[in-house]
Amino acid sequence: MAAAILGMLVILVLVVAGAWVFAGHNAGDAIDTHQKAQQAYSQIGQDLDRVFGSGRDLLKSDPNKAVGYLTDAYHQLQVARDNGIAEADLTSYSGQIVAGLNRYYDVTYLSPQTVASFGSDDLENVVLGPDGAAYVLDKTANTVYRVDLSTGAKTTAAFKGEQDQLRTGTVGTPRLLATGGQDVLIIDDNNAIWRWRNESSTLVQLSVPDAKTWGTGVRALGTFTSDAERGQYNLYVVVPSAQEIWKYTESPDSSTYPASARTDWLSVPQDVSNVDDMFIDGSIYLVEKGTVSRYDNQTPTRGWSAKPPGDTVLRPGNPTYTRIAADNAAQDTGDLYAYDGVNRRIVVISKSDGSFRGQYMVQSGSQRLTALKSMFILSPPTGATRIYWVESGDLMSAPITAASSASPAPSGSGASGSAKASGSAKASGSAKASGSAKASGSTKPSATP
Repeated sequence: MAAAILGMLVILVLVVAGAWVFAGHNAGDAIDTHQKAQQAYSQIGQDLDRVFGSGRDLLKSDPNKAVGYLTDAYHQLQVARDNGIAEADLTSYSGQIVAGLNRYYDVTYLSPQTVASFGSDDLENVVLGPDGAAYVLDKTANTVYRVDLSTGAKTTAAFKGEQDQLRTGTVGTPRLLATGGQDVLIIDDNNAIWRWRNESSTLVQLSVPDAKTWGTGVRALGTFTSDAERGQYNLYVVVPSAQEIWKYTESPDSSTYPASARTDWLSVPQDVSNVDDMFIDGSIYLVEKGTVSRYDNQTPTRGWSAKPPGDTVLRPGNPTYTRIAADNAAQDTGDLYAYDGVNRRIVVISKSDGSFRGQYMVQSGSQRLTALKSMFILSPPTGATRIYWVESGDLMSAPITAASSASPAPSGSGASGSAKASGSAKASGSAKASGSAKASGSTKPSATP
């Protein structure tokens, strides 16, 4: 019995001692965590004071030094969170830090407005027509609608099963839209190309006998004006089965795009099955595998690359682009606008050198820019430049300030083709809008691709 009592006493001593050590260890951890949290919280305040304290604006007077303090403050936020400071106590600091970083990385917030709603329909594509209206491809209804940008009024331009004006064929399922000269072009699932002219309300099938060789995976359709006075334009078709962009030249009498006039635009065949969008202004810009590339003289342009915004603190990783538009149809004039769906933003890129010019986002709480399918930029000679896009069942619009400082040019702005797809440079500032309300291809750019 004495031995048993002694054993129990030993166990009791060990338990008490262990509890005391453990409690002391936890107390030490608690003190350490509290200190880390308070130090991080204090550092955030000091960083923000260096940027905005006593009426100063370091983002204006010394932006590079300011972004260093803001970046440190952003990292200290996470330290404070990890060590127990409630989010409610960090809200004010967090808002100042994010706003400051977004200002440094040239974020402008859009104010989206609905131009026309198609209910629950899935809108797949949109282009700016030569008549100044938007043309929307409604995938659910298999119909292409004309939408008046002033009133939002919708009229039907073409639909699946419709016969053309000459009764030479029947429209299949519309897949892609483009513009050329005075025409809105529609390619269907049979690779037939239909031409709509609003001024005469006529739908006519273009004669492209070679279209049967394209296969089922055409990724993009584009145009480039070859003779503005006669309204003639070349066709460019991204054909994965041929590993090419095929260029078709219109016959002199404008009756057909013969196979004999087809050329391989790419100097070396390449995989184009991942092309999501295309813009042509004399150069060709392709959106492929999340990146934007420029081609001149049938090859990638040496030294040209689309520079990322560089705001990896707030938005880690490089942008992933799927759509592209431009605010001017003249070569090397104006800027490209590329949609990055991963980060719900539109990034502005200089055509001439690929430099980062700015970016557009929506305010926190807005669901817009979540599923943008297609877009164009309307840059009239006078008045505000606007961006138009289709998302879910809506045609949306928002005023923007064009980043380009180029002089206005008498040409339209919207990508000349669109595909079916179910190190940073600090911007120098904003400038006047350029271009006009006409569709791209309505005037002849300075170079021939």
